[in-house]
Amino acid sequence: MDLTVRHLDQVSIITVTGRVLLGEGDAALRQAIEELTDQGRLKVLLNLEEVPTMDSMALGQIVAAQVHAGRKGGTVKLLGANHRIKNLLALTRLTAVFETFDSESEAIASF
Repeated sequence: MDLTVRHLDQVSIITVTGRVLLGEGDAALRQAIEELTDQGRLKVLLNLEEVPTMDSMALGQIVAAQVHAGRKGGTVKLLGANHRIKNLLALTRLTAVFETFDSESEAIASF
């Protein structure tokens, strides 16, 4: 798994490439989100367009990062989740926790 961070105005966009599984980048992803929010970058967009699969443990790390961001007044939103990841969000009832978008411009405007 690889992470790339870029900033567009007040929004930090983390682009994730590769599988996000327990022991394969899940903790690094959480740490990246927490570091941004600790720096005051409270609007985080997680771009998952290049993520073929994610397991529930990795999703738990993202939830923990969302909680961390929320305590600081921030939020994490998801971009480009594929069908498999959307099903995982629905199965775990996290569709109520995360806003998901298919368009980067719509996601950024939602902040």
